[in-house]
Amino acid sequence: MAKSDFSAFQVILLIMCVLVLQGVFQQHQHPGLETHLAVDVPLQPSRSSKPSHYTPLSIPEGQAQNLPSVRVVDQQLEEKRGIYGGKGDASHLGGFTEIDMHGISPAVWKYAVTEWNVQSVIDVGCGKGVSTSWFVTHGLRTECVEGSHDAIEQSIVPDKSILTEHDFSRGPWWPGKTFDMVWSVEFLEHVNLQFHYNYISTFRKAAILMVTSSRWGGWHHVEIHGDEWWIRKYESYGFRYDEALTKVIRKTASEERNSNTTFPPNEKKFNSQHVWMSMKVFINPTVAALPEHAHLFGEFGCYLKNSNRECGKPESDQERHRESAARETPLDPSFYPLKLNQDQDQDWYDIIKANMKT
Repeated sequence: MAKSDFSAFQVILLIMCVLVLQGVFQQHQHPGLETHLAVDVPLQPSRSSKPSHYTPLSIPEGQAQNLPSVRVVDQQLEEKRGIYGGKGDASHLGGFTEIDMHGISPAVWKYAVTEWNVQSVIDVGCGKGVSTSWFVTHGLRTECVEGSHDAIEQSIVPDKSILTEHDFSRGPWWPGKTFDMVWSVEFLEHVNLQFHYNYISTFRKAAILMVTSSRWGGWHHVEIHGDEWWIRKYESYGFRYDEALTKVIRKTASEERNSNTTFPPNEKKFNSQHVWMSMKVFINPTVAALPEHAHLFGEFGCYLKNSNRECGKPESDQERHRESAARETPLDPSFYPLKLNQDQDQDWYDIIKANMKT
């Protein structure tokens, strides 16, 4: 081989080595560069991309970014809505009414506060905020998430900062803090199975789930199932169905209906049909086990014949009872139920009355 030929070969070889090294360097600086250049849409994360400690039963960290509903203009769609709200929403959203007497039950809410010591609630699928407003006026730390932009615009909740507009068909969302309870009525049947993960991520931030499921059709009712189906699904998600708590809630709602109690803003009889027919109560152990939710299901723990009594307070004025009580550690005040009163009820009535259409 001539000397000039050998030199040309060396030059070509050197250029090839430089190009190869440059490509390796770029890939190191921008891993996956060739993949991103080859596709026009972002790829979904694969199972293998999850960290080794990942578990789908864990409590989502921080707060997720909400994804508001996409607005639409469809006159035929609006005409089909009839009595249901949702103007300007996509067809899978809306479905709320001004006041759904089948979904509100002050007796159940009061029971949860006084008997289970519920002090915080996230209302999922809160509509215009009738139930949310009760939680707020009665002193509970409250948040509300709703997919319908129309419902958010019409919300009667006094503090708009606790409202989150999020369309669960667009992705998951969860709040920053954990809650004692999820209240979700007339919601489950509206969200297709393929989007369950998106709202289950919200439910994972609560210790107690109180949910209803429709037994009949309605606006975008796409998941109509019996209780056994829902119980099986939710237990597969890691929640634990509590039959005893479910029975007591349904009984409370049924007794409220039979008491002929009326709702002052519209003078209609309470008949929370969704609650006494299909309410299901689940426990989420991963949140219920947190120290900040240890107050749940609290009750007095010191002995009194036929019932318990408050520790530190004697069962009688007898000296031996006073001495016994003096040795007892009293319950921390944060473990006591919130105090409810009629003024709070009136505040709730006033909010609804002021926002009713005349």
